[in-house]
Amino acid sequence: ERGVKFFQKITGTRVARGSYLTFGRYDQADGMFLINANVGTTFDSSQSVNNIKFTGIDFETDVETYMFDELLHQICAYGVNNLKIDECNFKGFLSDAISVTGGIGDTTDKRGAYNGDITITDCNFDGVNNDNRNAISIYYSDMFLISGCRFKNCTRTGMPGAIDVEVWVDTYRSIGGKIEKCRFDNIGGDAAVHILQSSEADPSGFNLRNFIISDCVMENVNRPLTVVGFGNHTTYKGNWKIVFRDSSVKNSNVMIRTDNAAGVL
Repeated sequence: ERGVKFFQKITGTRVARGSYLTFGRYDQADGMFLINANVGTTFDSSQSVNNIKFTGIDFETDVETYMFDELLHQICAYGVNNLKIDECNFKGFLSDAISVTGGIGDTTDKRGAYNGDITITDCNFDGVNNDNRNAISIYYSDMFLISGCRFKNCTRTGMPGAIDVEVWVDTYRSIGGKIEKCRFDNIGGDAAVHILQSSEADPSGFNLRNFIISDCVMENVNRPLTVVGFGNHTTYKGNWKIVFRDSSVKNSNVMIRTDNAAGVL
């Protein structure tokens, strides 16, 4: 509903979850809004939480007081289909503003739930002091669109970037992603857009493909784009997997970083 503001209340103290100290309740991810399908590995939307929409809402966390927390997001979505977030404002997130995650825990019943059809449009992301993880993380989504969004002052050193796409488990996939008409300014971390696929996840590269990054403006970034690739990059003969085009970059430390990457145009 438009005009509503949610301020993330932090209570208690950080506790150990896996290898992290966090205010979160789970070992992999948690959030002010946790949309949880509460299922294990699934390959279609039959057990997903379907048809969720946030429009015109403000989300705010006091990152200057509570500081970085790798697992505590503002919106955390696990096992969702047809998630639409439009004209929302995200400010001061401790970890991610939005995390479309492949798991909330270390056990198989809390990992690998299907996500699909994610749309994030005309939103503002302000990390305030660059002491955050990412503005948006996509670990697992069939088809996603990030369009007309503005990102500033987010991501600390050692973290991926404003938008992070990570496919690192063999049951995850991220296919058909579009990032378009977005603006990035004062982005710390590795890159404005960071894309990761580990060789352990899918040596063929099938699970991560058909990405287009276009019509974006990137200023004051460490890098506009990083692609960390997969094990068969030296023999890959397939089509373009990731296309970066029709964008402007000003004042970056490095132009593009590619590690073991193939199929990048």
